[in-house]
Amino acid sequence: MRSKPKLTEIIMTDYITFFSVFTIIIGGGIGLYLVIGEVKDYWGYVFAGLAFLSLIRAIVRIIFIHKMFSIGTEIDAEVIKVFFYRSRASIKFDYTFESVKFSRSNFLLRNSKSNKLPVGTKIKILVDPSKPTNVLILDVYKTITSNL
Repeated sequence: MRSKPKLTEIIMTDYITFFSVFTIIIGGGIGLYLVIGEVKDYWGYVFAGLAFLSLIRAIVRIIFIHKMFSIGTEIDAEVIKVFFYRSRASIKFDYTFESVKFSRSNFLLRNSKSNKLPVGTKIKILVDPSKPTNVLILDVYKTITSNL
C-alpha cells in the first residue's frame, strides 16, 4: 500500500486544489468583511458562496487524490507536451492501459517537481482501473513523500 500525500503536499502540488484553497481564503475573507464589517453589502454573500463552493471543490479533489493512491494502478507514461503559464504547469502525457492508448493532462503548480518533467520524460502515473481516463502523475507526489 502506498502512502498518501499530506494535505499540504497536495495543496502545494495540485493546481486545482491550490486555486480552490486560495479562493476559500480570499473569497471567505472578503465575504466575512462585507457581511460582518461596516459595509454590510450583499456582495459579501456572493463572496461567501464562492468560498463555500471552492471548499466543496477542494474536498472533492483531495478525496480524488487519496482515492487514486488507494486504488490506482501504477503504470508508465510519456510526457508529450509541457506548457507553463505563470504559476501553472500543464503536463500532457500518453499511456497505454489494457491495450488502449490514452492521452491526458494534469495541472500542477509550477515548481521544482513540475520543471523536471520535460517532453519525452518517462513518468509513473496512477490510473483508476474502473475509469482509465482518471489519472494522476505519481512522480510529483513520490518525490515529495520520499524526501520527508
